[in-house]
Amino acid sequence: MAAQGFLLALERVLVRTVAASRGVVRVSGEGPRDAAQFVQGLVTNDVLSLGGGRGGCMYAGMLNAKGRMLHDVFLYRQEDVDRRLGGAEAGVTAAEGAAHTLLADVDAASVGKVVAMWNRYKLRANVTVEDVSRDYRTWVLF
Repeated sequence: MAAQGFLLALERVLVRTVAASRGVVRVSGEGPRDAAQFVQGLVTNDVLSLGGGRGGCMYAGMLNAKGRMLHDVFLYRQEDVDRRLGGAEAGVTAAEGAAHTLLADVDAASVGKVVAMWNRYKLRANVTVEDVSRDYRTWVLF
């Protein structure tokens, strides 16, 4: 009971708002690991360890050839995002193909550069990279 009271008090203090300065890039593949393996070689964190049904997100950086930071990203599995948006109690399941898809939350001014960079390195990878900022919004809670 005390924990519920704490959560209610915390909810009254927290403020949530749309982060207009953030955009979303989707990387989808046909196979279960295509998107993760593709992004794995382009960011500074271990993307293959993301999710696994645990939800959550991963912070990573994109570097240039000299090791300087170009962009920072927060990576999510679309399957986890869809499940959270629908809510477990609503019985909503992830969209078809969501298990093979990553969403990257990036600075809105960098979305075009990130999409162009990832498409440039795509080569023969069986993935699709696209700006989906109109479909998703990033919210901040403080």
